[in-house]
Amino acid sequence: MTKERSNAGRITRADQAWGPAHRENDERNSVEPGTTLTTVEASRSPTPAEVIPATQSLTVPLKFITSALLTAAKDDIRYYLNGVFLQSVGGEIRIVGTDGHRLIASRFVPPKEERIPAWAEAGIILPRNDLAQALPILARNGIMSQCDHSEPSVVIEYAPSFEAPAVTLRSVNGFASFKLIPVDGKFPDYARVLDQSGAVLAGGEGEVMESAAIDT
Repeated sequence: MTKERSNAGRITRADQAWGPAHRENDERNSVEPGTTLTTVEASRSPTPAEVIPATQSLTVPLKFITSALLTAAKDDIRYYLNGVFLQSVGGEIRIVGTDGHRLIASRFVPPKEERIPAWAEAGIILPRNDLAQALPILARNGIMSQCDHSEPSVVIEYAPSFEAPAVTLRSVNGFASFKLIPVDGKFPDYARVLDQSGAVLAGGEGEVMESAAIDT
């Protein structure tokens, strides 16, 4: 008589490994009689577009930032003066630097094909110390190529965030980029100072002077 071999009734190593895990899973998923089951929808993971805010850029001639940096305050207790202010007003970009005694303000109109980002309307303050380190490198890489005769510029990218807004200064040719943290503060009302000074320079009325006579 031929003795047939059969695996029926035998316990293999796979069964030994699967058995405890299977029983544990059944115990976790077991429901007592009379228990009401509630379906819970898994939370949706945020997409990359929701986690990383959109970046809006603006191209600015370097000469305006460099000139404003000359009068920007350095280590002033009024921390909002320790930087260069950039703001969009009426379709033009204004770049201002002041130490409370001197003030330099420049303005330019971006090309029509370049859209002015929304963050420029509120304005941002670029920290002075970071600009002083970044500008020399950005100036050397401020044009696309040797055949490009346009003036050196820098691309300013701003990514708003509730935790820490990020500003990136990037050379036009993409050689270098610097990440900055904008100064959190309100810049002085430079427009009012300009209006007062402009009226005097344009021959406006000044304070009344007392008459004086000289006895020769």
